[in-house]
Amino acid sequence: MVDDPRRVVEAGYDAITDRYVNWSLRIAEWLRPEGLFLASLGCRGSDSVEADWLGVPMYFSSHDASTNRELLQNAGFTLLVDELVTMHEPEGPATFHWVMARTATSI
Repeated sequence: MVDDPRRVVEAGYDAITDRYVNWSLRIAEWLRPEGLFLASLGCRGSDSVEADWLGVPMYFSSHDASTNRELLQNAGFTLLVDELVTMHEPEGPATFHWVMARTATSI
């Protein structure tokens, strides 16, 4: 865990993974040149509140897959893997946008 966000940029990471959460466009800044970003992103293109998600209210928000791609590319990533994957959960099917992306050779 990084106690000072400035240390993230100074040190740089080879790879970052982010699953089922909203990601930050700053991730590209935290990676070393040619660093990898693996993420499972929402792709419903909506926001909603589930009144009883695991016993508590939960807010969900996501972009559609096309917007995810555009945001990643605008942040300096090249997409290496770009797949929509549907998982079968007890509440029904849930589709996620799985991506692996690489930063440029230099920042």
